[in-house]
Amino acid sequence: MGKFSVHLLLSIAAILSYGLVGLPDAAKAQSEPQPAGQTVTVTEPNPVVKPTDWAYITLKLVASKFNCPSTPDLSSTYFISGVEITRYEFAQVLSECLDKVSQLLRTQEITKIITKQDIAAIQKLQEEFEAELSTVGKGLQGIMSPISIQPNEPIYKHLQLIIQEYGCVPETRNSSYDLGNTELKEAEFVEIFNGCLRRVNQLAISGTKQWTRAELEPLAKLESEFYYRRIR
Repeated sequence: MGKFSVHLLLSIAAILSYGLVGLPDAAKAQSEPQPAGQTVTVTEPNPVVKPTDWAYITLKLVASKFNCPSTPDLSSTYFISGVEITRYEFAQVLSECLDKVSQLLRTQEITKIITKQDIAAIQKLQEEFEAELSTVGKGLQGIMSPISIQPNEPIYKHLQLIIQEYGCVPETRNSSYDLGNTELKEAEFVEIFNGCLRRVNQLAISGTKQWTRAELEPLAKLESEFYYRRIR
């Protein structure tokens, strides 16, 4: 995960002169200092982030405004589908958006649309999920081994069922690719799996289908099977 520059955000904030519009005041409210003499009880953060939480709502608006995340993974699938997610899954999505905003800042194109309130909200999200952001991975992306996945393996058959379940078409080689008889390289497996994630996300974004976490469980199971296969 690319580190997001708070200093860069602050420098942009310093030159912005337009008003605070767009994102909710929840982040600001969360950071208000406590009155003098008031006892503050420190509690552990909730292990899940719900669609009604200020962080979830704020990130939804950030994601919509800056068109992120773009990398398909289960965390973004859960988020786009509007179901509660773990703090780590939330950080996966937030990381993608931080990278996107950081990229836009480097091109200076973002100064046309970003506001001081946007920056404050993004910084608040980054501070709230700092611990989780430091451990964010890259899902099924990464270095692939040269070992192929054979048609008779359970993980291969599970992938076939996933394709039937979500109506996603294999995106390797050509549209008539026969998934039932040809071995898969790991890179091809990941491409097909990510194609299914994109399909699910597209349906969720269009409103055609609102997935529940239980309905997305087959995708999570396949991902965990893939990881297990690689490390055993």
